[in-house]
Amino acid sequence: MKRAYSLILLFLFSILFAHSQGNFKPGYIVTNTLDTIKGLVDYRTEGENAIACRFKINDNEKVQIFQPSQITGFYFTNEQTYYVSKTFVIKNTESTIFLEYLFKGAMNLYYYQDNRDLCSYYLFEGENGRIIPVTSNYGDNITTDDGKVIAEYRNNGVLKYVFRNCEPLMKRIEKTQFKHEDMIKLVKEYNILNGNNRKQFEFEKVIEKRRIKMDFSAYGGLDLTTFPPNYFYRDFHRSIPGISPMVGGQVNIYAPRWKKAFSFQVDMSLTNLNTGNVDVTNSGIPIWDITGYTVNNLTFKYQAYRLLDLIGFNFAVQKGRFRPTFGAGTLGDYSFQEKEHLYIKYVNPETSETIIRHRVTDGNHYTSMYFLTGFYASLGFDYDLGDDHYLFFRVNQVNLQKMDSFQFKLGYTF
Repeated sequence: MKRAYSLILLFLFSILFAHSQGNFKPGYIVTNTLDTIKGLVDYRTEGENAIACRFKINDNEKVQIFQPSQITGFYFTNEQTYYVSKTFVIKNTESTIFLEYLFKGAMNLYYYQDNRDLCSYYLFEGENGRIIPVTSNYGDNITTDDGKVIAEYRNNGVLKYVFRNCEPLMKRIEKTQFKHEDMIKLVKEYNILNGNNRKQFEFEKVIEKRRIKMDFSAYGGLDLTTFPPNYFYRDFHRSIPGISPMVGGQVNIYAPRWKKAFSFQVDMSLTNLNTGNVDVTNSGIPIWDITGYTVNNLTFKYQAYRLLDLIGFNFAVQKGRFRPTFGAGTLGDYSFQEKEHLYIKYVNPETSETIIRHRVTDGNHYTSMYFLTGFYASLGFDYDLGDDHYLFFRVNQVNLQKMDSFQFKLGYTF
């Protein structure tokens, strides 16, 4: 139980630490005087980016925090994501917010996620500069130019009001879903129908196909396992070490807009465990007697295949070539094709004649040990090769119900 509490605390600490470190990407800010300053911008969720921009010139400089009223906007170069500061009325209150630019033309389209009430908005800006928000929630209203109140919900007329001067879009609006792709298509078609050439479009957001991404890795290594006393036999009073090669693969699942440094990890490996011949003479293992002979030497060997499934989390520092990592989680250990070898050497004291007996069992006397559960913790580092490819080294400490293991892994992330 103490180990479980420790892992929970480590998990919570890693989230707080990861959040405080930021997720800085190449980009720039645009000042209120329309000057561009290149540097690193913190790539957070839509809701966090709407509130403030965290910016630094380079990794060695301090982080500067800009509110929407202090700069015109900011841009992420590789992600092609652009935020602009806009003032508009929402929920009968005038607000200045960083809005994510989805489309820029004669009619502009923005996106805003309000973390306070978990409400999302698409905002349409016409050539007159008026911004009309559309939400998927009931309960909010807008007032039209002629004073008419319309519920702020797409199926209740707001979208039709926005595009009231474009009759060909009315049928499309009925089928439009509340998502980026549909809204961008709607605004883009409106601009085309109103005589705006495609080449005149200044910006169109490239939609991320997957908000959740996965990194795949393969590795090889060694597993060092120590079997405690009484593991194999009730009267066996000494521990036995075992060493085995291992191969495996893992998948790291993460959300780039939240934190690439923090990921959910699934790991599967196969080991061929072999303790080698271990001298267990006078160890208490029960053996059969041969009349006139005494036991001169007793040797034990254990062999098995082990399939280990690890499920947990991993944190990697996102700075520099060498990036320290740590992780923790739970695991399952399934052993199969188990063989226990016992070599007994008998000697006749009078004639010095020897007899060798070899007994093999398949471990059926301990069938409950075929599947074990436990916890693991890992430390290591990633070496950044560029383009999201890494070499990595890990040391895992595995604590099972009856035994402990250390694993050493060297691998490659594709």
